[in-house]
Amino acid sequence: MNRLQELLTGKLAEGKSFNRMAHEIGINHVSLIQYHKEGVQPNGVNLAILARYFGVKFEDLVDSVTPPSGQDKQQSKERRQALELRALYDELGDLSPTEQLEWLLRIRKEKAAQKLIES
Repeated sequence: MNRLQELLTGKLAEGKSFNRMAHEIGINHVSLIQYHKEGVQPNGVNLAILARYFGVKFEDLVDSVTPPSGQDKQQSKERRQALELRALYDELGDLSPTEQLEWLLRIRKEKAAQKLIES
């Protein structure tokens, strides 16, 4: 079990549902279930959001999550993106949790728009 799975298990033990956590975190509940049950690696933005939510260092989650077999190439890309977001994550430390989430969601939208432009 990786560190993210442990943290999610802890919240479930406290009585939080995946739906409730998804609402609090701003990540789809299906994704949370995949991170917990299947050990799927979140993308860099979600790793940053999850690290902030759980109050852990970004690196703790990046280093602990191993993708299921067959996802080595995707895992490498996601890990690279996660590490690139590290500097941004540090800069967000001075903002309120709400401001942090707003910035991270803005980044997610910009990345999605960039993918449309590239394709």
